[in-house]
Amino acid sequence: MEERDILLHKIGSLSQDRRTALEKFTTFRLKGEPMKVEILHARARNLVIEIKQIDKDIADMQKTREVMSLLII
Repeated sequence: MEERDILLHKIGSLSQDRRTALEKFTTFRLKGEPMKVEILHARARNLVIEIKQIDKDIADMQKTREVMSLLII
């Protein structure tokens, strides 16, 4: 997998209420562009997130989806 420039912009408090955090949509920045991600699963310090980004090159503005895991340090 290619290394990506992902900066954590905002994330809910996983340590306080994991169940609520799993349902939250969180804003991340990928290469400087903000996007919404849905937290699909959290266990220990691993988050699996689904990135939902609008591909501006597609005329019908179809959403592209990519699943990746992010290690919270």
